[in-house]
Amino acid sequence: MVWLTPDLAQLVVNAYQKARAYALANPVKTAATLATVAGIEPAIATAVITDRTKFDISPVPGAKELAVLRFIGPIFVSSGDVASQGLIDAALMSLY
Repeated sequence: MVWLTPDLAQLVVNAYQKARAYALANPVKTAATLATVAGIEPAIATAVITDRTKFDISPVPGAKELAVLRFIGPIFVSSGDVASQGLIDAALMSLY
């Protein structure tokens, strides 16, 4: 079984952010890549990238998301997936 380590989680977040920035700066190339990889028509891929996908949203969670994260944090601590509530609190503070 593979566990998600903090370093691996950060690697995934960094890759997502890099891809998001690329997609914002290169929508035509992004649509072309999507069409090729997904095997869909270029016009559909363009619509997905330009009309249906919101890449320009803030990566910082809003108030509702923060409330959910604060609610589930103790669950991770009680299950043993996170060592302490302090680690949860520090992680949440690092978002803001």
